[in-house]
Amino acid sequence: ICESGAETLAAATFCELDQYDRPVVGYMNFCLTKIPVQDGAVPTGEIGNTVAVAVHELGHVFGIHSEQFKYFRNAINGEPLTKRPFCSGRMPCVDGMEQYIIMPADNTVKAGYTKKGAIFYELVTPTVAQVVRNQFNCFSMTGARLENQPTSDNDCFGSHFDERMFYSETMSAFFAQEANYFSPLTLAILEDSGWYRANYTSATVQISPFGHGAGCDFVLNDCIVNGGEIPDYSRGYFCNNSLEQNNNGQLYGDLTCDPSHTHKAFCDLSDQGPPVPEEYQYFNNKVCKLKLLRMFHAQCILQMISKILLLIFFAEFATGLDTDRLLSNCQCWSC
Repeated sequence: ICESGAETLAAATFCELDQYDRPVVGYMNFCLTKIPVQDGAVPTGEIGNTVAVAVHELGHVFGIHSEQFKYFRNAINGEPLTKRPFCSGRMPCVDGMEQYIIMPADNTVKAGYTKKGAIFYELVTPTVAQVVRNQFNCFSMTGARLENQPTSDNDCFGSHFDERMFYSETMSAFFAQEANYFSPLTLAILEDSGWYRANYTSATVQISPFGHGAGCDFVLNDCIVNGGEIPDYSRGYFCNNSLEQNNNGQLYGDLTCDPSHTHKAFCDLSDQGPPVPEEYQYFNNKVCKLKLLRMFHAQCILQMISKILLLIFFAEFATGLDTDRLLSNCQCWSC
């Protein structure tokens, strides 16, 4: 998983379960070459990033993993949500193929189809469903959608949240230090496993800003419409400006604010490469797709630029000020 050219930062899973199917032993494997070292030490900022990656991987060990959903139990009486003994069957997967797998009961994971005909799966346990309804202010939602391109070759329906709706969640597939919120949704999955009790009032729990309160249109309708237009419900979350590349290979594009209003952002969109599958096409240009986050079909998410670039941006207006404090306390607003 850590071979040269791979994008994986770390991987984890469970090894042993107790008599109630709760994971009691697991492992985490970090790709050490992905952790920057300067002057023989890991920079302070990178230590925080590595801890955040470890939290994500622990989520997989504790139960947020497609192989563990079938073991989930009723949080009140401890009864298995998926009947025993398990039964295997041939199931359609989100990559368009089929696998012969043990599928969790539809009170845990349920299939659905987008308006464009792409299959998806979502976690539909009670607390998860309530949390996503609150998150998006959409009370017709039935669960939290899982990723449409699993990061493991043998994963049929996903072990992460879908980036289209849950870009800034700790348990989405791709890590970005500015879009990494340990939210009530992560706790809800763990609680609905039947093995844990969550503390939603903990200071470490944060509301994810991506799509927060955006309504059912944000959840149920296309993020980009009419071949490239941004509907009102997508503004501030999705975009339609392509990245450009100069003669030095540097990427540049129009700047705006990220959904959390804590960083400047650019539109992660490119018109290079092979065509996007038809069921994930939103633009008239059929090769228009994400430039940097290549592994999922969630088109044109606002991607945060680094704090270093943010520091340069703010320094133009903050001569003589404590820029470290400015970075942590100020907000970004665009007119």
